[in-house]
Amino acid sequence: MKWNKKNSWLILFLIFNLNIPFTHAFDSKGIASFYAGMFHGKKTASGEIYDMYDLTAAHLKFPFGTFLKVTNLSNNKWVIVKINDRGPYIKGRVIDLSKEAARQLSIIKPGVTKIKMEVLAKSSKKLQKKWLLIYEKQKNRFLNQTQSFEERKIYSQYGNIFNFNSGFGVQIGAFKTINNALAACTRMEYKGYTPYLCILSVNGEKLIRVIAGHYDAETKAKLELKKIEKLGYNCFIKTY
Repeated sequence: MKWNKKNSWLILFLIFNLNIPFTHAFDSKGIASFYAGMFHGKKTASGEIYDMYDLTAAHLKFPFGTFLKVTNLSNNKWVIVKINDRGPYIKGRVIDLSKEAARQLSIIKPGVTKIKMEVLAKSSKKLQKKWLLIYEKQKNRFLNQTQSFEERKIYSQYGNIFNFNSGFGVQIGAFKTINNALAACTRMEYKGYTPYLCILSVNGEKLIRVIAGHYDAETKAKLELKKIEKLGYNCFIKTY
């Protein structure tokens, strides 16, 4: 086939519309957002279950399983994500990140930011292995951090320590695994509450308490308890 401008556009059309895997380096800039909350635990377009604490992302064209290096251009932080979903569907955005990827890039608060995307999975095997090792390390960083929580201290779901000397919260549950505790935190956050974690040992077994909110007055905590009970939780007031 003779190479000309018309053929160039044909090849680009095939790549982006038939999901033919990229065989050359590719990078692009645009606006990234993230999704979490109501999508956590639901099936993605690839068939995988969406885990907001994993390093994944949604893109409209990249084949599932493509690994991207995403760099936040406002602070140069970067993270490696795997494409396993389709989106975003809001005009002007190029990628939807998992919440954990957004956290590592520091875009939770602004919600959106300008990023650069680079395809990694089609690089040389040696380089690809290096990036995949970094991906696994980044993916496990958060869970490793939560596993080092000390007993009786109060943490956010992202590992920040809070020194509450007084106040009240609503305990919604105590969990044996950090994944279940984090899933409960996600549900509380989606309902508008700030969740906290506290580790304690009961009969030699370590449990992770999930507590919603921090209130100065017990009366306020009791009002929130009634609201949370209506969501289906068997909960009680917890003193910090």
